[in-house]
Amino acid sequence: MVQPKEDRRIQRTRQLLSTALLKLIEERGYDSLTVNDITEQANVGRATFYLHYEDKEQLLVESLEEMFSQLEDLIDPLSEALGEEHHSTATRLLFQHFADHHGLYRVLLTEKGAAMVFPRLLEIISQIAEQIAGQDVISKSVSAKQPQTRVSTNLVAHYVAGAFLGSVIWWLNNNRPYSAQQMAAIYVHLMDPGVTKALGIASAELPELSDVLASSNSTL
Repeated sequence: MVQPKEDRRIQRTRQLLSTALLKLIEERGYDSLTVNDITEQANVGRATFYLHYEDKEQLLVESLEEMFSQLEDLIDPLSEALGEEHHSTATRLLFQHFADHHGLYRVLLTEKGAAMVFPRLLEIISQIAEQIAGQDVISKSVSAKQPQTRVSTNLVAHYVAGAFLGSVIWWLNNNRPYSAQQMAAIYVHLMDPGVTKALGIASAELPELSDVLASSNSTL
């Protein structure tokens, strides 16, 4: 049948355009890029571009959705597991994701034209945080408070996600002076015990932060 070949051709064209856009963003930023820049980098005609996308914003959103989907696939199994080691690993993997794509995210989290990125990232990370927080309330609750008198886990999740992204922006803008593992440890120390107290759950047993910071940096 012709359809499978056509589907593969469409997928290949979209992949070429996505790869070209993300590469150019790292090299030249996002705001100044034009459709011509993208099609020349991808070796694809303008008419072909407009068969698939309305503008560069749509291409960016769809390209990032694929990256976000990969991130969710990586974190979901850990966010569903109980235990501090799983939560710490999930946090470290989140930081490592941003380190792996640091050039791209440094642009997208600072330039005006890519403002649609932050709300989507906030949504993804808050969903992960809410899943973990909800399970912690069930498994580690030490409070006699009724559910309606506890702080909303949805509010806590958005607070945690906002603090996480703020930490990421600082980290990237300062050329990642700490490893992903160290950033995860710092972040957890900043969140606990405030977040755990708000949720009415037992505070985590954390390693001494000085010991974590004294450890050798992992490869970035």
